[in-house]
Amino acid sequence: MLLTIFTPTYNRAYSLERLYKSLVTQSLKDFEWLVVNLSYARYSENPCIYSEELINKFVSDNKVKICYFKQENGGKHRAINRGAAMAQGDYFLIVDSDDYLTSDAVESIKREWIKVCTRSDISGICFRKINYSTNEIIGKAFPKDKLFATTFDIYYNWKIRGDKAEVFRTSLIRKNPFPEISGERFMTEAYVWNKIAGHRKSMLYCINQGIYMCDYLPDGLTANFKCLLRNNPKGYIKYYSSLLGNAVIWRHPIDILKISIRLCQSIYYCLL
Repeated sequence: MLLTIFTPTYNRAYSLERLYKSLVTQSLKDFEWLVVNLSYARYSENPCIYSEELINKFVSDNKVKICYFKQENGGKHRAINRGAAMAQGDYFLIVDSDDYLTSDAVESIKREWIKVCTRSDISGICFRKINYSTNEIIGKAFPKDKLFATTFDIYYNWKIRGDKAEVFRTSLIRKNPFPEISGERFMTEAYVWNKIAGHRKSMLYCINQGIYMCDYLPDGLTANFKCLLRNNPKGYIKYYSSLLGNAVIWRHPIDILKISIRLCQSIYYCLL
């Protein structure tokens, strides 16, 4: 079984080398690194050239298997759609270009994947992320190590906030692509993760182990949420509407209120 590590990059040549070095030092090399450069064509020529030269250097090193392609910047979600279509791996991990992995990440993923891969009700594995500035695991721990739960259980029933390192079956991401809305360049990953959980009643194998090192940079998606909401209202309408269509959400009145407010904001921006 092969793991695909997928990285979309946009003007992040300055941080790619750190990620690359973390892949070179993996204790298990049973993976492919699939990179899409979103700085291609008319959007940002010079960063694209620099990123491409850097990736070509990585390829020539011949230390890890690298598949590289480029496309115009239509957003991370479009890149994931294409990456899932091109991936050769049985399971799929997204690692952003400004983040990196612990040296035992691939080995840990494969060790745990073997335990659950034959179960049709398991969509993937949910590991934890570590803030590399503080070296602390992000968010509250799972109630117990190695539990099975949907994304709705994790976020709404267990109230565990903070990003996770989800490893999904590649086939499920292919079957549940992100909507590609004309004029918008962002769609939250949670939309597809929740779709997989809700429609298939499939669960994640939750492990209290950090394998993914990250921080929130000023130019990152998390830091620019308000701007994303204004610029991508149709995508957010789909996302928040899908949440309100799930029975789990209606057990949590405060969450219903928050989601409804965000939905109203999205509709307002859509009408502007």
